[in-house]
Amino acid sequence: MNFDECKAAIDEAKRTISIADQHIAAMARIIAGKLRSGGVSDYVLEQLKVELRDYNIHTSSWRKE
Repeated sequence: MNFDECKAAIDEAKRTISIADQHIAAMARIIAGKLRSGGVSDYVLEQLKVELRDYNIHTSSWRKE
C-alpha cells in the first residue's frame, strides 16, 4: 500500500465514522423514553449509565477528561 492509498483509506474511514455517528444520533432520538418498554438488557442499560455519568444535565455538556 502506498501513501496515497493509505490516505484514501483513512479518509474513507473518517467518512464512515461520521455517517455512523449521524445514525447513532438518530437512533438515540428514537429510543429515548423507550428503554423500559423496549426490553433493553440489564447489561446494555449498565453500559449506558456508565457512559452518561460523564454528561452534566445542568450544563448540557460532557465532562472533559
